[in-house]
Amino acid sequence: MADVPHTVHATVVDLVATSDILALCLRDDSEIWDVLNTPEVREHLRPGTVVVNHGTGDPGENVKIAESLRGLGASYLDAPVSGGGPGAKARTLTTFVGGDEGAFERCSPVFATFSTRVSRMGPVGSGQMTKLLNNAMTMSSLKNAVDLVRLAQLLYLDIPAGLDVTSDSSGGSASLRALGTVSTPEIAPHLRA
Repeated sequence: MADVPHTVHATVVDLVATSDILALCLRDDSEIWDVLNTPEVREHLRPGTVVVNHGTGDPGENVKIAESLRGLGASYLDAPVSGGGPGAKARTLTTFVGGDEGAFERCSPVFATFSTRVSRMGPVGSGQMTKLLNNAMTMSSLKNAVDLVRLAQLLYLDIPAGLDVTSDSSGGSASLRALGTVSTPEIAPHLRA
């Protein structure tokens, strides 16, 4: 953030009190609740504010979060992202959005600053459901890629050369290209969860 104009707030209450769009990218839904249940946050949340959850979570829990904000005059979007750390740094994430169309339109210019693809999938919860389906496809593709690497090892093939040539062929996939880079043994438990 050093080269980006920004304001640091001392507390989450101060941040909420000055935000029209409160975009949160936290580990899970419980941390969204923690922010919203911080003393004085709800009192300082201005009517018309859009709260955005960019983390991956439970579609049903996101519906509950939206309902809890509705009475305060705030909108809620579940807008998980895909692309990992490299996509965030390159500003090439995909953002799957669930929620009110007006809130989506209002936030779309913000999402476009870090995403190459932003799609509204339907009501609250549908962004999370789409991300979960995307993760399921990722995990199944990753499992196939790992199985094929094991087979190539048994056949004494040059693994790096095989991954390279296959990535540029009809068998290529984002999962195959991610092996050993974005997808590592350390990140695998996060992907699986």
